[in-house]
Amino acid sequence: MHSTDHFDTSSGCCEMPQPFKLDSKWRDVSDYVVHFTRHEATLTSILTERRLKASKPFGWVYQHPNRGQLSNNQVSACFTEVPRDHYTRMVDRHGSFGVVFEKSLIVASGGARVWYVDRDSAVGTHLSTSIALLEQESAWDHPFWSLTPFFEPRIPGRHQWEWEREWRVPGDFVWDSDDAVIGVLAPESAREKFGELGFQVRPPLD
Repeated sequence: MHSTDHFDTSSGCCEMPQPFKLDSKWRDVSDYVVHFTRHEATLTSILTERRLKASKPFGWVYQHPNRGQLSNNQVSACFTEVPRDHYTRMVDRHGSFGVVFEKSLIVASGGARVWYVDRDSAVGTHLSTSIALLEQESAWDHPFWSLTPFFEPRIPGRHQWEWEREWRVPGDFVWDSDDAVIGVLAPESAREKFGELGFQVRPPLD
């Protein structure tokens, strides 16, 4: 059985952790991240393999014509730090199954929060200029490329994802103990199944 230290089980329903340890009244921030998925089978695979597979590239160069030179270090596993009071918009887009981790584990695994940068801003221009210089030198092994998955271009009216409040881990995200899983989100029809696997389960939406 996985740790219940973060859950209130007195009412018979498992409550997710307080969203922010510094001040539990701050409902707009959280110490936790969630990976959402649409499919029960996908969540089952994630939990049993203890691996969240990175499926595609993200970040500043994800649509770059030379992306093939960078494919190995632009692929990321993705999470959201949106607090539980605001899961609705994430469920609508990504599905009603999810797995919860502490941010500290994401950081320890090489992950970080995403920086949404306006593409045509001064910062965006500096990023694009740096990328162009590295391309001219064919410097595909430069450490700078390890940062580009964390920069997400923001294009008003076309590409605006800051509302997802995303975190990313380069490559697959792997953990070595089921105790790393703070909780599982699942609709009523699947809660018993994941409970039998030993995980603390609650509905994705209250």
